[in-house]
Amino acid sequence: MKKEIKKILFLLLLTLSFNLQADPFIRFGELVVKPEKVDVYREAIKEDIVYSMKLEKDVYTMGAMPKKDKLNDFYVIEIYKDADYEKVHREMPHYKKFYETTKDIFDDKKGIEIVPIFINEAKDKFSLGDNNVVIIRNLKTSETDIKNIKDIFSKNYLLENSEAIYVAQLKNSPQEWVIIEVYKDENSMKKSHLEENHKKYKEILDSIFTDNGTYLLDGNILENRGNLKFN
Repeated sequence: MKKEIKKILFLLLLTLSFNLQADPFIRFGELVVKPEKVDVYREAIKEDIVYSMKLEKDVYTMGAMPKKDKLNDFYVIEIYKDADYEKVHREMPHYKKFYETTKDIFDDKKGIEIVPIFINEAKDKFSLGDNNVVIIRNLKTSETDIKNIKDIFSKNYLLENSEAIYVAQLKNSPQEWVIIEVYKDENSMKKSHLEENHKKYKEILDSIFTDNGTYLLDGNILENRGNLKFN
């Protein structure tokens, strides 16, 4: 009897420990690369992504995605197990090589502190070289009830023809939000936008948020492990 009680207590503690795990940490920002250095940046970040995803199991997603109409203007997203592991990543030899290679090639760098609210990736991962298309929505709202906003995304309006959705709130400006939608290619994106669920999703989105800038990005420098969920 005592053994059974100990076993039950152990399982309860184990479950509690999983529930207390830290939220994933997202590093997000916008980088403007000197036009003559775009190829240098692209090669350096691809190498860093390859080694990071191969050697670091606590790196979940990495990408550098240029605007379709301004190929030296990149949005960067990196998702780690937690904030502590992001610091570990920055001590890795491949990251230090990337940093040294790229430290002088930017016209502008803007880090944007965000708090993850909702993440839903498809089971199949996306890899470097895929023809992914990405939409980034910079939004603003007066809605203060995060649960109401979470409910929009938890209904999975978007994922019928998409690969992933990442939703986050700006840490120092909680009325501002970022939504990142990843599609397999342009055809998948167009098909998704014709679906009734997507139309409903967009209708609800427009009723809550004001659009502060929506951009279409090239997603071929983007890799993840697939099936990451957070809500």
